[in-house]
Amino acid sequence: MNIGNFILPALLIAIFVAALIKKVPAFDKFTEGAKKSLVVIFNIFPFLVAVFISIELFNKSGATDALVSAISPVFNIIGIPSSLVKLILVKPFSASASMVVLDEIFTTYGPDSFMGVAASIIMSSSDAVFYITAVYFATTNVRKLHYAIPVALATTLFSAQLAVLIAWIVV
Repeated sequence: MNIGNFILPALLIAIFVAALIKKVPAFDKFTEGAKKSLVVIFNIFPFLVAVFISIELFNKSGATDALVSAISPVFNIIGIPSSLVKLILVKPFSASASMVVLDEIFTTYGPDSFMGVAASIIMSSSDAVFYITAVYFATTNVRKLHYAIPVALATTLFSAQLAVLIAWIVV
């Protein structure tokens, strides 16, 4: 018996018990929240479409491979192997596309290899920066991206360097 299987049901029961104690109409509040989520989805949809189309065009045009080839020497100087550059470039745009790149790395080098471990750490230590900023800034009134995206990308690059260092120590 896994205790993890009971956490979510227990949390839901606790929420409904708290609502009963406070005499809050839980179902009405739930449907009200669901209704508000539809507005959020409607507002962020154009941003998500723009991000997904841009990613697909970039990949299909061959620009991704050209960019990887062009900047691999720079990444090598800062200690990141060329085999990880595509993952680092794709991850800020799309988590699902980066999973494909991760699978390619696993197929080529193996999941327990230095490259596989470094790629796994990169995957877990960074996120889809442009997807998240598109969702976040589409749902808020904040429009100044001039600090958020550069800081997020710099953090992604730093986490990639740290991932390579950790993988080097572990493997």
